[in-house]
Amino acid sequence: TGSGVIALMLAQRNTAARIEGIDIDEDAVAQARDNFAASPWHERLTVKKISLQEYCKAENGIYEGAYDIIVSNPPYFHNSLKAPDAKRSIARHTDTLQLTDLTSCSARMLKENGILAVIIPQQQEEELIMSAERNGMQLQRILRVQGRAERPVKRVVVILRKTTQRQEAREDTLVLEEGVNERTQAYKDLTQDFYL
Repeated sequence: TGSGVIALMLAQRNTAARIEGIDIDEDAVAQARDNFAASPWHERLTVKKISLQEYCKAENGIYEGAYDIIVSNPPYFHNSLKAPDAKRSIARHTDTLQLTDLTSCSARMLKENGILAVIIPQQQEEELIMSAERNGMQLQRILRVQGRAERPVKRVVVILRKTTQRQEAREDTLVLEEGVNERTQAYKDLTQDFYL
C-alpha cells in the first residue's frame, strides 16, 4: 500500500468499501496508518505489515474468496540497476513480488467475478495477462497511459476478472500532458475529485 494513497482514493470513491492495505516495509505501514487515521474514512481503512504471499496463506484460509477487488501497483523492475537505498529497491524491484505470485494469490483471494486492477510497465502486459489467464482470470480492460501523445506508452492499467467467461476487452488510452507541463483535460477530469 505504500503511503496508502490508492487505498484512500478507493475509500473516497466508494463510501461502503472496507479497505485493507498491506506492505512489507515498516515505515510505509506507519505512514499509511497515519494517513488513514487522519482521513474521514479511517473507520473503513486498515493496514498490515505483511507480504502478499504470507497474506495469501492466512491460517484456515480466512482470505479465500473474501475480496471483491484487489488493486496493486506492484514492484516491476527486474534485472535492472538497483538504487543504493535498500527500501527503495524493495519497493521498485520484483525480487519480493513476481507477477505470478500476484495473479495466483489474487485468484485465490478474490470472490467469483472479483476484479484485479494492476498498473505495470507496458512491456509486462503480456506476461501479466498470460499469468492471470493461467489462474482463472480474464482480461476486461486495458488503459494505455502516455506521458505525451507523441511518446510511446509507458504504463498500462490492466483490469482482470475472476471468471471463466471470455469477452472482448475494452482498450483506451490516457495522455497525461499536452503543451508545456499542461495536464490534458482527460487527466483533469479523471483526477479532479482527489484535489482539494
